[in-house]
Amino acid sequence: MTNVLAIDVNLAATKGLTRAGFRDSLSMLGHDVVLWRHAAQAQGLPYSTTSRGAYYLDEKYAHQLEEAINRRADEIRNLFAASGVLVIFANGRPPTYARSSGDMVFASVWKDASLIYGSGSLYDLTREAPRELEDLFQIISPGYSAHFRGISGTPLACVRNTTYPIAYTEKNDAGALLIVLPDTPKVTGSWSTHDTTKFLEILSTIIKKLRGEDQHKELPAPTWLDQYMSSAEEQLILKQDEVTSSIEKLRGELLATEDELRAEQRWKALFYAHDEIFEEVLVDALNTIGIHAVLGVPLRADVIAAHGNNVFAIEAKGKESKGANRANVTQCRTWVLEVERALIDSEPTPDVQAYQDRLRTLGFKVPYPEDATDLPTVKGMLAINGYRLQPLSERSEPVFHPNIAAEIAKTQLCGVTGALIHKLLVEGRKTKTANFATHVANLFQDTDGVIEGPYDQFIHRGTAQHSG
Repeated sequence: MTNVLAIDVNLAATKGLTRAGFRDSLSMLGHDVVLWRHAAQAQGLPYSTTSRGAYYLDEKYAHQLEEAINRRADEIRNLFAASGVLVIFANGRPPTYARSSGDMVFASVWKDASLIYGSGSLYDLTREAPRELEDLFQIISPGYSAHFRGISGTPLACVRNTTYPIAYTEKNDAGALLIVLPDTPKVTGSWSTHDTTKFLEILSTIIKKLRGEDQHKELPAPTWLDQYMSSAEEQLILKQDEVTSSIEKLRGELLATEDELRAEQRWKALFYAHDEIFEEVLVDALNTIGIHAVLGVPLRADVIAAHGNNVFAIEAKGKESKGANRANVTQCRTWVLEVERALIDSEPTPDVQAYQDRLRTLGFKVPYPEDATDLPTVKGMLAINGYRLQPLSERSEPVFHPNIAAEIAKTQLCGVTGALIHKLLVEGRKTKTANFATHVANLFQDTDGVIEGPYDQFIHRGTAQHSG
């Protein structure tokens, strides 16, 4: 198969194959087959988010995205008019982006309102599907992450015991083909030369069969033929069942491993993320260590945590090209005062009431009497992802400059990096004892100043990676 264009699919370099990104200038036109991972159109564009999860692009990047969407939509229309083939790897829709002018930019050319999220590994090919499709699935990794309802095309594979397709095809009068396949972790990764070559060969056969170009057609067999079988055929059917059972088991193991891998990789947000993602993963990490934590109050403390009778008011920040500053220290000190007030305020404002709701979630019976002898101690913490877009080995500047570290110590706050939290998480999961949570909580509570590294839990190109 020649003249293949792969858009945001990292196939290996192969003769007859060209690779491009969605917003690249290289056109789909002139190619016989276009492979397209549709969820990656806005990949790489800088955006910001809000607490409601909206994505914002400034006018420059919103214009680039909108321009690319319109251009690709026109190219797809021309590709189909020229009897081309478009293969879409489908895994949900890209997010909607808002631009500063208020207009919405939907980051997709192809939209299917019938797409339903949900992953699994049990599926069956339909009668209309070329048998080679099963071989293709083995290359792109078995299983699916979404299925469809109410499609206008022909299902090729469906979720087992349902009519919900995970792959389907459509063909127009000009002979153009749309083939929709599952988008899997293998599709998003890098392909070997062997898998790339095999994938393209199998896909070529599938395209020929779907177009009716296959020259090796089988004579239709009467339905009664299944009533008769030789002993050799019976043995092969039994062997086929055994192999199928083994494949299903391996599929389940593979998907379980992929889920565990994604969960493990999510922890790395502790040293590169910012805003809501950093806060959410920080909460999960502290809870995993054994320190009870919840998201804080919008526009106030980012995270509230507790262990024993200690409460931690946490300012969590991710910074691209700088470390902590005095404004972060001031904010954190403000959060401490607000949480202290929430512990005893019997006539709370809405913000204080929100703090009290979180404190109750953490197990505290607020408000306490002002003269209570068991009043919890509140400690302010700064969890800072400084220089978050740089590799750890290239973060030569301290996240906490000596002047800022001195200010943190002076105001009796505790400063940590996201990478240090990751380090403590790794140690805690190895230790698996309740005493470890107490050790970490005491470390935070007793430290006025910055808790230093080193961070040797990362492996980088086979070498232990240290960063300070």
